[in-house]
Amino acid sequence: VDEEFVKLWRATAIEAMDDAKIEEYLEKQGIKSMQDHGPRKPIVPKRKKVSQKRRQFKKPRDNEHLADVLETYEDNTLTQKGV
Repeated sequence: VDEEFVKLWRATAIEAMDDAKIEEYLEKQGIKSMQDHGPRKPIVPKRKKVSQKRRQFKKPRDNEHLADVLETYEDNTLTQKGV
């Protein structure tokens, strides 16, 4: 850091000045206050509603290559044999 800048920095005394005087001085110099420019919440874009399509019921498919192995239980004959 430049030595001249350090001297100027240390020579500046603002302890005796209150915030109103500092703000007034800055406005005279053409510098605007940063009070109104505090942290802002990010704007969250609104999401569009996704149209929900009803799922169509799909009938179970028989595996034709297992046709000789598959058994039907519609008549409940297998459950009655075990009783």
